[in-house]
Amino acid sequence: MKLLVSAMALAIWAVIAHQLDPQENWLPDGPDYVVFTAVVLGCAAWQYGSDKKTTHSRISCNAHHLTITQEVERDRRTRVAEFSVPWASIDRIGIEGLGREAPLVVRFRADNGPTAEWLRRYGADRHPSGVGYVLCRPARVASGASSANGLISRLRTELGTYAGGRHGR
Repeated sequence: MKLLVSAMALAIWAVIAHQLDPQENWLPDGPDYVVFTAVVLGCAAWQYGSDKKTTHSRISCNAHHLTITQEVERDRRTRVAEFSVPWASIDRIGIEGLGREAPLVVRFRADNGPTAEWLRRYGADRHPSGVGYVLCRPARVASGASSANGLISRLRTELGTYAGGRHGR
């Protein structure tokens, strides 16, 4: 999308320049060349800077475990962390609500709870209700509300398939 906006900005600039002076060459020269180069470099910097903010997040399920890959901020640095949680260690699992901020909440079995170090390392937080842990917000990587809700719906289906009776909050 950002690339399309950048291309549109360049096209509009070229059309305006041609409308102001139809006899002028389409290729910029002199001061126009400096403006053209600045616009191209500005669009490239915008594209590069916004791509660096891309969130890395992925959730996958299989018959043995749930795997989460996400960005975690630790010691004022952001890094990508990946961890797996075996189904055998989960008592209940579910996604609360809809939208980009809907959390994936897990309640671990009493004999298999996470340590404080594990929670800190992988960016998991205690659920506000005090029951369970928010492992991630899976739809934050979605580009819109309908995309986020579709992602959540797909993930709920997968959780129902692989987590079995553990699924639901």
